[in-house]
Amino acid sequence: MRAALSFIEQPILFAASRAMSFVYRKFGISPVRQVPGWEMTVALIEMTVVTGVIAMLYRSGERTLVYILPIMIISMAGEAFLNHRKFKRLSNAYDARVYRKALTDAESNRVEGIFLRGLSLALPLMGLVMFSATLPPAYLWISWIVTLYFGLYASKFYVRACEPPRPDEGDFFAMPQAGRA
Repeated sequence: MRAALSFIEQPILFAASRAMSFVYRKFGISPVRQVPGWEMTVALIEMTVVTGVIAMLYRSGERTLVYILPIMIISMAGEAFLNHRKFKRLSNAYDARVYRKALTDAESNRVEGIFLRGLSLALPLMGLVMFSATLPPAYLWISWIVTLYFGLYASKFYVRACEPPRPDEGDFFAMPQAGRA
């Protein structure tokens, strides 16, 4: 089971690592700050999506979910606030010492969170199937929004577990070395 899941999630971890490297090289944001920054961004996007769903449901006269979804907004606002505080507290310095600690944290998240990441891969698909089967065809768009919601939620676990990029300076062994001629 672990090998099959590892085979499925390796391209996702590679893509998350490349995206983290791109943001670090292009914008200079430390990978250590990118993790709470991405989680804060995801929470804000999810709040926007859920608020839009509430507005659409309220306007269409479907008020069963309108009273449940604000609880989700409150939890996402709390998560965004906590990640914002963590983001502000972290330094943007990124050297070999910070890289080794970030690499150790990513490795422990990769090993310990394999079940959580596997479940987070299945949630968007289950949400799409479940909501598509139970909702009337006029509300099929809700199943796609649920899939987007769970997909964004799953991305947080992969950003935590991906390998951070190597620093530009610091440890000689952490820097890429030129090949011998």
